[in-house]
Amino acid sequence: MTTIVKITLRSSAFVPLTLLCFACLLSIPEPVMGQATSFTYQGRLSDNGVPANGIYDLQFAIFDSATGGNAISSSLTNQNLAVTNGLFTVALDFGAEIFDGNARWLEIEARTNGAVDFVTLTPRQLLTPAPTAIFAGTAATALSLSGTIPNGGLSGTYGGAVSFNNAANSFSGDGAGLVNVTGTLTAQAIAGNAVQALPNTSYVLTNSQPVTVTLPPAPKVGDVLRVSGTGAGGWTLAQNPGQSVLGINLVNSLTPWMMIPGSIVGQGQTMACSADGTHLIAGYAGFLSVSGDSGNTWFLPPNQPLGNGFQFTISSDGHYAAGALSGRYIYVSSDFGTNWIAQTNSVITNYSGIAMSADGSRLTTVVNGGGIYISTDFGTNWTLTSAPSNTWVAVSSSADGSRLTAAAYAGGVFYSTNFGANWHLSAGPGTNYWAALASSADGNRVTAVGLMANAWFSTDAGKNWQSSPIVSASYNAVACSADGLHLAASAGNIISMSTDGGLNWLTSHAPVASWRGMVSSAAGNFFVNGNQTGIYTFKNTTSTGTNGYLSGEAFATVELEYVGNGQFLPVSHEGAILTR
Repeated sequence: MTTIVKITLRSSAFVPLTLLCFACLLSIPEPVMGQATSFTYQGRLSDNGVPANGIYDLQFAIFDSATGGNAISSSLTNQNLAVTNGLFTVALDFGAEIFDGNARWLEIEARTNGAVDFVTLTPRQLLTPAPTAIFAGTAATALSLSGTIPNGGLSGTYGGAVSFNNAANSFSGDGAGLVNVTGTLTAQAIAGNAVQALPNTSYVLTNSQPVTVTLPPAPKVGDVLRVSGTGAGGWTLAQNPGQSVLGINLVNSLTPWMMIPGSIVGQGQTMACSADGTHLIAGYAGFLSVSGDSGNTWFLPPNQPLGNGFQFTISSDGHYAAGALSGRYIYVSSDFGTNWIAQTNSVITNYSGIAMSADGSRLTTVVNGGGIYISTDFGTNWTLTSAPSNTWVAVSSSADGSRLTAAAYAGGVFYSTNFGANWHLSAGPGTNYWAALASSADGNRVTAVGLMANAWFSTDAGKNWQSSPIVSASYNAVACSADGLHLAASAGNIISMSTDGGLNWLTSHAPVASWRGMVSSAAGNFFVNGNQTGIYTFKNTTSTGTNGYLSGEAFATVELEYVGNGQFLPVSHEGAILTR
């Protein structure tokens, strides 16, 4: 760039001079130590049309506008500058701070050597991109970027957090190369037999042998993981401590019931289960067995009630348990089923069912051919309620113990909404040969099964009932998840299941056996006991922690989304997938 500026100067001798300034700005040299913000300015002075020769003083400053405005730098003075044939060259260094990407103008003042006053040259010189490029050296502290950034214009590693806060702007592109971005999936083909999964990644498993994919250890809510197996060996999703997979929407009629290794094979009659499925009690003819690890190991309590047909119930955390048997006292355990104490303040009678509140403090028992008893102090003392004498066979309780439902074999279903103080006959069938009840945690949804063709369910705490078609059989047990929607009912050699609160039932893929005791965790993981069967489980949700896992056969695919609290939820799936 060349600029011509005509000015009039007066020397110290007051000799009028006409001075022409032809100026150009040269490129910044490659940065060197102590020189990174310096640039070169070259000009040409003429005196009355003749190139100037001699010694001059020049002074330079940076302004933010072509006229007026503000000086944004201090003045740099070059004294005793030699001008030869009108040409001069100076090195200027105003520092980096003033070059922030906004337009800048250079103002020049001149005087002949020895003169007192400087004369300002006009117009100011617009700084071309060469000196303004000093801003590139301070881009790490730039306040903004604007315009189009060419390919390769940004590089290196940025360690701080990046936020895009302007809702009016949008971004386009295919996102190639971005990783760990919620809602996006980066595909990886895995030929090995093990991989530590990353969030928001899709894995295609090609190994012909089983492949283990370990879930991300610290996912964020909304993170997604997809696993597809093309090898014959299938895959397993291994969990970290505290993690589980909510497999409820993976369940179908072909999902198998699996025998728990190490469970006792005997004359199984009943089951009880804590809310998380960790603590289990299995009742057999003459004794009971207890597990504290979801059935992986079992032990026989040295001090336990003995007898055939004990009915058991357990608190939500497994800490408290109680058992009822015809012709015996009520038995209570306060140490996870290890030791049992006969409650001598209870009545020795023909107990046929027992239920407990979630905290274990409130218990309800029914008597076949008698009344209904309640305890409000963990089973120590008992009170006979106002319920009529009947052929009671089953009782269920809400988590807080306030909503109770009791079924009589051929005498109808009764309900209480005030902790058993008052009982009312429901609008359900009175002679349905009832055998078992199951209640949701809030007590609103209640399901009843028996010897008749249909199951029945209530959505108003047992007041009114609706018939539900079910495979015709003599059902002896029923259990449900905490929400009351996931149900399983055992009837001799079949197990029927429902995922919609009893509206529809299907026959599950369970072995043909003499099933009897059925129980469910809050999540809908079912356990069933039977005569010489061992204990089988049907899991809607994997066991929490490293013992639980999700597995898929060859060509099975699942996509999981992390929903918090250590839980992953399948949002889509294909093929045979099992929860463990």
